[in-house]
Amino acid sequence: MRIEKLKNGVHIVWVKTASPTVTVQVNISMGGGVENANEAGYAHFLEHMLFEGTKTRSNFALANEVESVGGEMNGSTNNERTRYYIKMPASSAQGAVNVLADMVCNPRFDKTMFTKEKQVILSEIDMYHDDPKLYQWLLFEEAVFPGKLGKSTLGSRKSIANASLPRLKAFYNKHYKAGNITVVIAGAYPKLNTSVFNQLPKGNTKQTYVLTPPKRKTIQKKMKNTQSYTMLGFRTPSRKDRESIVLDVVYGHLGRGASGKLFDELRNKRGVGYAVHTIHEPGKYAGMFAVAVSTKKKHLSMVKKIITEQINKTKTLSPKELREAKQYVLGSLTMQKEDSKNVAERVSYWLFAASSASYNKYLADLRRVTAKEVATVIGKYCVNPVHIILQESS
Repeated sequence: MRIEKLKNGVHIVWVKTASPTVTVQVNISMGGGVENANEAGYAHFLEHMLFEGTKTRSNFALANEVESVGGEMNGSTNNERTRYYIKMPASSAQGAVNVLADMVCNPRFDKTMFTKEKQVILSEIDMYHDDPKLYQWLLFEEAVFPGKLGKSTLGSRKSIANASLPRLKAFYNKHYKAGNITVVIAGAYPKLNTSVFNQLPKGNTKQTYVLTPPKRKTIQKKMKNTQSYTMLGFRTPSRKDRESIVLDVVYGHLGRGASGKLFDELRNKRGVGYAVHTIHEPGKYAGMFAVAVSTKKKHLSMVKKIITEQINKTKTLSPKELREAKQYVLGSLTMQKEDSKNVAERVSYWLFAASSASYNKYLADLRRVTAKEVATVIGKYCVNPVHIILQESS
């Protein structure tokens, strides 16, 4: 990994890999958590608008320049970070740099596109509230992260309906500054000109959060579903904390595919649900560990009991279980190195949430995790759960 700083303050991170592709990812150290009440959903709205054209390229021209050579482009927003990426064949890598720089530095903010995207986002908000698989996450994050860090990045129907183009442009001007932006370039890149990012103005804005401790909480709602959806999870430490690496090992034991303990107990052995998902997401400020299961109303108590039992059993991992959990995490990282997109996102995430030093020593830290540390972390964080139940109405 090599890091350079442009004259305006943008950081460019170079990560050489053997992949025949190149991924360029632009990361903004700003997400929904910086929004005031009258700006709810603006970070995500901006992400949409940047794909809707620049001062020199239409939305079609942006997409066509990438897709006409087989590339792909996309973006995402959470409460901590916004990202845009383009993955291209290595021979077209400069095109990826140019397109992303144009999007980030010269958005058009066309009024017609603004009106169109407002309706798209309102539809997206409705979709999240209609789909229990998505709605449960909104409820869970609000409960686990009381305050700005847990609010929906989509905003509300009211905040988006009342959004104005001048206020959105002002939000862009406030946060899209060089000091907030890191560009990661991963893959078999040729010599590239990144000076196009010098168009961004100097400066930066700071994110600040007051982290209110979550309380043990059960949220239960009835919905017009044919099955029930339930989540059980906990607030966990940020990626800067070594204990987050211990929880990666916990995830490797409980949540890895069909052989993970939770999937095995809930689906393989008892068949009480089709979908069993375990997630561990440590962010820059805090993290979360959660299990989500789709099941029937009659199985809800059993599902909660099994999840709780399996988490508690992790306090007594055998040497074989500990070894396999670590190997799962290590093997997954090896597999990710084949794809320049995965490499770009992983480096982007670590530089934002922790540091380059933490990224470089992660594997060594993971290998040093002990069964005693696992037991300590489970006892420290996996207590007082937040429990979400979206119960079928029939």
